[in-house]
Amino acid sequence: MRRRAVLVPALVLLIAVAVPASAIPDRARQASRDEGVLLEGFRPAILSLDGVGRYFVMLEAPAVVDQGRLSPAAQRIATGEALRSQAPAIRAVEALGGTVLFRYARLVNAFSATMTARAAMQLAERDDVRLVEPVPIVRRLNETSVPFIGAPEVWSDLGVRGRGITVAVVDTGVDYTHANFGGPGTAAAYAANDPEIIEPGSFPTGKVIGGYDFVGDDYDVIDDDPTNDTPNPDPDPLDDGAVGDHGTHVAGTCCGNGVPGAIGRGVAPKAEILAVKVWDTGSSTADVLVAGYEFAVDPDGDGELSDAADVLSFSGGVDHGPPSSTEAKAANGVVKAGTIFVASAGNSGNQPAGFSAYILGTPASASRVIGVAASIDEFVAQTLSVVDPTGVVLPDGGPIVHQEWSPGFTADITAQIVDARQFDPPASPSGDPAPSDRILCDGVPSGSPFAGKLALIYKGPFGAGDCFVEDKVINAQAAGAIGVVIWDGFGGLPGQIGTGGNEGQVTIPAVDLGGNDAAALAAVISPNAPSSYNQTAVTVTIGATGAVIPGYGDRMVDFTSEGPARITSALKPDISAPGADIRSADAGSGDGAVVFSGTSMAAPHVSGVMALLRQIHPTWSPARLKALVMNQATQRLSNLDGSSPVPATVMGSGRVQADEAAFATSVAYPGSVSFGLVGAHDLTTMTDVVTLWNFDDVAHRYGVSSDVRFNDLPSRAASTRISVDGETPVEGATIRLGPGEKARVILEVTIDPDRVPTWQQEYGWYFYNPNVDGVVSFVQRDGGGRDRFHVPWHVSALATAATDASPRRLDLTGGSAELAFPEAGAGRSSADLYLLGTRDPKGPGTEADIAAVGVRSFTGSTIDGVAEGVPTGTDALAGITWQEFLTFEDVPTEPIEFGVVTHGVRNTTETQEIDVVIDVGADGVLADPLIGGDALLVKLPGGNFGAVCLFLLPSSFESCDALHFPDYSNYNSTVTGLPVDAQALGLSDANPMVAYQVIAATGVFAGDVPEFTFDVAGAFDPATGTYDLVLDATDPALTFSSQVVHGFFGGPAGPIDVAVGSAVPGEDLGILVLFPNNPPGDQWRVVRTTT
Repeated sequence: MRRRAVLVPALVLLIAVAVPASAIPDRARQASRDEGVLLEGFRPAILSLDGVGRYFVMLEAPAVVDQGRLSPAAQRIATGEALRSQAPAIRAVEALGGTVLFRYARLVNAFSATMTARAAMQLAERDDVRLVEPVPIVRRLNETSVPFIGAPEVWSDLGVRGRGITVAVVDTGVDYTHANFGGPGTAAAYAANDPEIIEPGSFPTGKVIGGYDFVGDDYDVIDDDPTNDTPNPDPDPLDDGAVGDHGTHVAGTCCGNGVPGAIGRGVAPKAEILAVKVWDTGSSTADVLVAGYEFAVDPDGDGELSDAADVLSFSGGVDHGPPSSTEAKAANGVVKAGTIFVASAGNSGNQPAGFSAYILGTPASASRVIGVAASIDEFVAQTLSVVDPTGVVLPDGGPIVHQEWSPGFTADITAQIVDARQFDPPASPSGDPAPSDRILCDGVPSGSPFAGKLALIYKGPFGAGDCFVEDKVINAQAAGAIGVVIWDGFGGLPGQIGTGGNEGQVTIPAVDLGGNDAAALAAVISPNAPSSYNQTAVTVTIGATGAVIPGYGDRMVDFTSEGPARITSALKPDISAPGADIRSADAGSGDGAVVFSGTSMAAPHVSGVMALLRQIHPTWSPARLKALVMNQATQRLSNLDGSSPVPATVMGSGRVQADEAAFATSVAYPGSVSFGLVGAHDLTTMTDVVTLWNFDDVAHRYGVSSDVRFNDLPSRAASTRISVDGETPVEGATIRLGPGEKARVILEVTIDPDRVPTWQQEYGWYFYNPNVDGVVSFVQRDGGGRDRFHVPWHVSALATAATDASPRRLDLTGGSAELAFPEAGAGRSSADLYLLGTRDPKGPGTEADIAAVGVRSFTGSTIDGVAEGVPTGTDALAGITWQEFLTFEDVPTEPIEFGVVTHGVRNTTETQEIDVVIDVGADGVLADPLIGGDALLVKLPGGNFGAVCLFLLPSSFESCDALHFPDYSNYNSTVTGLPVDAQALGLSDANPMVAYQVIAATGVFAGDVPEFTFDVAGAFDPATGTYDLVLDATDPALTFSSQVVHGFFGGPAGPIDVAVGSAVPGEDLGILVLFPNNPPGDQWRVVRTTT
């Protein structure tokens, strides 16, 4: 996967301006190894324990929607009861020094409050409190698309345009003065409207029938101004055209009337709009969003939900969003209230494009929400052409994408172009550039070599040394360049490249040129590379006008965020829609338009479709309508590079087809089947039920089958069959259903782990999430219908071992005993032994909920730069040793390794931080009394493969003193190994002791709002003046004939001998045994000893 320097899961407005070619927002921000893979401003989680943050507090008492069908009067009573149940917890918050901000009762019984992390941990212990968790930060990141999905056919053939349907657009507000929504349609009318008050007769309007502004003016929690961190609501939801525009654009795509000659009609042009403003000029917070959701289901605020919107459209999301969060539960509550909830998936990329799985955002990850990915209806790009020498034709035709963080240009640019490799030559003998070459990263070339010219600069996909793209551009402009052509090393089509925060210093245009074309252009400029560069003077023209590039429709953009959902591994997203170069209303312009791209633009297409379907089927539940739209999506999509099939975790059920869904006469539900994360150690079969309903007024015959469609495992490792109403499973069957009749189709999926090779077990766990998906297909075989539809299914399948440790108690009173490791299952058996530090009771069961910690030493009896007891083999794929595997920048020559187990699974390393505070010498003399240690070892969150960073204290935390690779998997695991070199830590034969404490965290610290949940293992012992978890590296309490059993690096097979080391009789120590290749949930044991 690409190393993403995204330290925090920030909730963002999912928009990018101008993407693949013009449609690729925010590729991974790249971190430099020389910068220590640390995001600017990084602070370890431990420093946030006493910081004041914002938290959701969920109560045990039910919310209104949790109580089933209630009369309006009963709903009002239930609202009051929920609010009253919060009173004791609110008093506790205030006693702890906190302040309550928002209260909720309809969708979730919860409130938000500011308090310290320690106070939040204390509050979570109350019996009336179900959950305390951070409030995620909300950071702001149709003329062809509407016909492309078939909406006009629904308008013309069925006369359905959304009349009588209300769509709540939860966003930056709506410019209700715009002509697209029936307003005056002049910029003057907008400018005369005060956004903090409602002028008589201005709002609501016939189109925008209501709304509210939950944030007020200038709300932004991550800027440098603490005075604007508190919302200041007002009744006017007018979109701020200068820095907003998002909500107006979204509302236009969904439900706009259209402006002749300027803007096409929205998908449901007769639908009415509720403008719910939850963003203003800057970032926001999820507690504001939940308040907006509650407004959408109870606009008049009377506690009963009969006036709820029909559809809620939301275009934002927090990366790696868990479906169990308070916001996700509130989103599911919206659907329980009868409102269809549509949310964008996110703009953070997918595995086919080199990014990460499990990055899809909340609320799209919520089970009842329709999560929407982004595809291309038309691929619009500018063009770079070679003017001199003549006759040069670039292999892909030269499409380019202007980088929206750089100045635009309205006229073509024609100039000589210079190959920047001359000033930072690649290390490769072939002259081919790589990220580690850091081309034009480290200073400005002397002599202004780009004066009056364009610079061709390589930018690669991995964080193995490259700097942020805008730094390259800034250096080029300082050397006289009038523009930069980025040599795209990401693969696929050119697109938008994410920046590191310095883009405000860019003063020249930058465009992205695809890798094939850039390499061909470089070969013309520098035909003798790498011996010399820029032998040929080459003049190019960068076109200012974009045009449709044929042959690229129905491709997935590479920014669309991939599922599955965190925690549950359920199939997400649910569906795709056009999200590239979408033209819609421009706030403040009167009647003008603007082009945006992103999954933010995809979601309102589906919101409009759902408005049409609700008008057609007004009595159907949101779940049934969700299944209908997913059934009829087309799966004839390809990845951005043209490859196929597209994983269901990227496209969901396929690209939305409004007409097919509207004309359908049958539906199969649920909309998808998810088997979740399955660790298969032998032949494993899973089943689920799909219900087929013929809601036509005539009978139909259906052919039913199931197929494996996409498979990350070897081709024969997954198979599928179906049966009808309990009959014998077969590959296909025929069903006849009369009008209104239903049938149960039983889906059977089998995983055979024996067919998964060893290398894929190892590297599959580390570098990607293994997806298997398929479809249950339905085809009407009679002449009376036109339905062809499907239900997608998905499983995250792992080939695992079933290793154990025996016995569970060792009698060491005789000095030693034998510990065996019974092996079973198809996966490679693996066991690692640590001296148990402590076990920790189960709390919320998250990836930050510590279960046990331990430590082990490979120094032997002397710390001399030579490791003892490390595995001696090499792995099956890369042929590297275990110590080489643990090397990121620095080799752990004599490893000390801390093993950490959590109660909850870590789906991806990006969402978890582990801090080990170390007292070197175990003497209580601490180099940093505030942190409480001499060294801090951090398993970093964000990208960078969860690199393990050593900080020698005190530290500015601007760079790592040593950098290693973590042990065990980055994906789908509960175990983590944090290695460090003994001598780098400061250990020696004279000073071999360490005392330590472990802190696990999930969350972020960004700007004014710290957002962590913590768990701590190990306590401070006043008697010793240090921590109670201690290791003597050269003389441990217990010794093992091998600390690694079997595994991927040639460890010996068990049994192994366990002997008493420095332990004293009666100490009765524990051994923490980790089984990294067992399935999550079965990856550790504690073996007790008697000494």
